Amino acid sequence: MLFLLPIIVKKSKNGGKLNGYFFLIIAIAGVQRFIFGLNNFGFINVFNPNFNIIIILSFFIPPLYFVFASNLLFQPTSTKKEITVFSISAILVSIIFFFHLERKANQVLFFIFSTIYLILLIHIYIKSFSIKKSIIELEKHKNSKTWSLVILLLFVAIYLISNYVIYVFLGNVNFVILKQFNNLTSFIWLFIVLYLLMNPINLYGEDVLLQKLNTSKVTEIPIWKSIKKLRTEAIDLDIEKKITPNLGKVLLDINILEINLYKNFISLPTFKEFCQILGHPQSHIKYIFKYYCNYSYSEYQTILKIQYSIKLIEEGYLELHTIDSLAKKCLFKSRITFFNNFKKTVGFSPMNSDLYVLRKNKINNIPVPLN
Repeated sequence: MLFLLPIIVKKSKNGGKLNGYFFLIIAIAGVQRFIFGLNNFGFINVFNPNFNIIIILSFFIPPLYFVFASNLLFQPTSTKKEITVFSISAILVSIIFFFHLERKANQVLFFIFSTIYLILLIHIYIKSFSIKKSIIELEKHKNSKTWSLVILLLFVAIYLISNYVIYVFLGNVNFVILKQFNNLTSFIWLFIVLYLLMNPINLYGEDVLLQKLNTSKVTEIPIWKSIKKLRTEAIDLDIEKKITPNLGKVLLDINILEINLYKNFISLPTFKEFCQILGHPQSHIKYIFKYYCNYSYSEYQTILKIQYSIKLIEEGYLELHTIDSLAKKCLFKSRITFFNNFKKTVGFSPMNSDLYVLRKNKINNIPVPLN
C-alpha cells in the first residue's frame, strides 16, 4: 500500500487530478499495517492498550471515506462541507474527553455516528446512479462504478468490524482484539491493492483512460495529436489559457463520443451539435481541431465514416454485402464517393482482394499506408 503512494503523487505531478482523501486513506491504512507487521515480527512493540488513540482515529475514519466517495462520484466537495464533517468528529471527540463519558456511552455514540455515515454513503452511491447522464458521462461513469462499489463494500466491512472490536474491547483490555481487527482488515486491503494494480485507471484517472482509449489498432487512422501541431497564434492565446487545464478531459470526451457514434452509426452531428453533446464551448472545440486534430471538422466527419467502414470490413461485412451497401451504411452519398475517399485516405481500395492485405498487415503489425 505504501508503494502506491509515490505512484499517486507522480500522477498528480504529471498534470493528473489528485484525490487527497484517497491518498490519505491509503497512507493511513498502509502505515497501520506496516507498523502492525513490524510488531508481529518482533521488531517493535507498540501494541499497548490506548483507548484514547482508538477513539480519536475511529471518529475520523467514517467522514474520511464519505468525503472521498463524494469526490469520486460527484464534483469535488466544497471546503465548507469538508470542514463541517471533520469539525463534527472533532466536537464529538472533545465531548468524550471533556465530559469523561463512560465506555458504554462511547460505544453507543460511535455506533450511531458510523451508522449515519454508512447510510450517507449508501445514499450518495444510489444517487450517483439515478442521475440522468449524457453519453459522455455514462462512458466515464463505467470506470468509477465498480471502484466506488468496492469502496462502499470496504467501508461496510470496516463498519462491521470496527463496531464489533470497539464493543468487545470496551469490556476487555486485552489488546489481542485489536490485533484481530488488523488481521481481518488486512485481508480486505490486500484485495483492494490487487484490484488497484489490475485496474490502474483508478490510480491514474483520466490520463490512463485516455491513453487506453487512444491505443490505436494498426488499421486505425490517426486523427488526434498529443502535442500541438503548430505554434499558437496570438488570436488563440486567451482560449489556450482557458482550455489547457482541461485539455485531457476534452480529448477524452471527444474519444468517448467517437466510441458511442460507432456503436450507433446512423448519422453524424453538425459542429454545433457536436459541441452540445460534449458540453464544451464551440470556441474550445474549434481550438482543439485547429491545434490537435489532423483534419478540419468536415474532413473529420469523412474520416469517421472511413474508420467505420474499416471496422465493418475487418468484421467481414463485404463477404456478405456489396460495396454499395457498405457505402450507404457508412453514410456516403454514393459508391463512387465512398470508393474515392477510402482509397485517398487509406491508400488502397476497400475491395475484398485488398481486405486480405488489410488483415495480413494487421496480423504482421505492418503500418497501413497513408497519403
